Amino acid sequence: MDLTPYKNCLAIKNSIFIANEEKPYRPCCWFKTYIDATDINDYKQQLSEMDLEYNCDYCIKQDQGGSYSYRQMFKDPNEMVITASFDNICNLKCVTCTPNNSTQILAERFKFDEKVGAEYTRKYITEVVAKQAPKKIDFIKTTLANATFDRPSHLRFDILGGEPLINPAIFEFLDWLSDQPYANQTIVALTTNGTTYTDKLTKYLDKFIRLGVQLSIDGIGEEFEYLRYGSSFENLERVSDSFYELKTKYSNFGIGAHYTLSWMNCLTFAEYFNWSQSRYPELEIYVSKLQSPDHYSIELLSLEMRTKIFDETMKKIETPINKHYEKALFLYKEHMLSTAYDEYNEKLLQHGMSTLNVIDYRRNADHRKIIKNFVNFLSLSKKNPWFNYVTNTRPIIWENMDVR
Repeated sequence: MDLTPYKNCLAIKNSIFIANEEKPYRPCCWFKTYIDATDINDYKQQLSEMDLEYNCDYCIKQDQGGSYSYRQMFKDPNEMVITASFDNICNLKCVTCTPNNSTQILAERFKFDEKVGAEYTRKYITEVVAKQAPKKIDFIKTTLANATFDRPSHLRFDILGGEPLINPAIFEFLDWLSDQPYANQTIVALTTNGTTYTDKLTKYLDKFIRLGVQLSIDGIGEEFEYLRYGSSFENLERVSDSFYELKTKYSNFGIGAHYTLSWMNCLTFAEYFNWSQSRYPELEIYVSKLQSPDHYSIELLSLEMRTKIFDETMKKIETPINKHYEKALFLYKEHMLSTAYDEYNEKLLQHGMSTLNVIDYRRNADHRKIIKNFVNFLSLSKKNPWFNYVTNTRPIIWENMDVR
């Protein structure tokens, strides 16, 4: 196949993604192979020797099925993009998250999973992932000092978590970054779970070109509180209101939202969309589809099933549609209808349901009311008659469950 578009991808040329993994470095979050490197030159050398057809599989498949893939997020050849998670400090236990990115999930796994390697998990996270922050920061500082990328004219720095707004190391790094001679050529964005508001960010607004937050919101009301376990939707609205108010006060402060699409929330996108468009008319939403864990992915549904879901969702979208929200609808449609995957994987979906039962047992939660509409859709489509049990009984199938 012709790999030219992927060889020329600006993520390969000018970007680095730093994850909470033993080998933390990649060009972007969808690149399959993690790289352990001593410095940026070592990283680029290893990257140049890798098989792009294998590692860029996500964008290749998305391009085959649709018109938008993740590589189009990298548009400016004069921009260096660094996306970094420093450690896993977090205050939530999101359903689709892992111990690598949440200290709360790590504690939960250690409490419940003594028989399936919790001690190994605890040791791995605390001795490998959690101690990487100084190494990662040194890597970033050296990279920026040496400017071994094709010398961009400006920098985009995206900070992930854990939860960055409760992490002192993040603000120490921002203090350092704001003192650098290229600070006035830098854009900073922090991805937050919406539990914490702080006005500490305002002190950096006269240092950077632009600074902002991206709120991770995958639903509203009880759905949000289940998927982002440990959170309060009422508190999310207060925090979002406060950040939105900063947008009106400071011209270079930005606020956006990120909706991660899974089969758990694909049928309730309209409710989220209408709430957001009404409450925050100038908010821009980026919609991505969850790939991991794969047992929550919409790609285990057939194209016929996703088309029916999309049609039902669009009937509930309130009009007129604000220009700031047009891209969100485009991305929702792109992920639901334009894909190289078209096979219903009932076995994997059943496994996803089983993992929700495990989670519910640990947290005294109940996923059934959250995904009731999805269950009804499956029953009506006669694709899953076995799902009828979900609305009637809660099966005790937690013991000896492989939760991957």
